[in-house]
Order: sequence, then C-alpha cells, then structure tokens
Amino acid sequence: MQAASRSQVMLNAMIKMKRGRKTMQAKCTQATTPKAAINSCRLKKHRHNLKEKVSLSD
Repeated sequence: MQAASRSQVMLNAMIKMKRGRKTMQAKCTQATTPKAAINSCRLKKHRHNLKEKVSLSD
C-alpha cells in the first residue's frame, strides 16, 4: 500500500511539473524583453525548486 501511494504521489508531481513548465514558458514569452523573460523564469524556477525540496523532506 505504501509503495503504491508513493508512486502515485510521484506521478502527480510529474504531472504538476509538466503543467508548471507549460505555464512558465507561456509567462516567459509574454515578457517584453528576452533578458527580463530569462530572469523572471530563473526566479520562478528557483522558488519552485525550493518549495519542492521542502515538500519532499516533509
């Protein structure tokens, strides 16, 4: 039971990440200058990674 629920959680995380990536790309392309787009993407990605690390260690 534990293993099954764990793999399900991993699947959900993968789906969320894929969705997040799509929305992230959309947001980045909307930015006016390419440099600003890259910077905003980096910031968002970094924050997202930090959140994920915290949730994984729980």
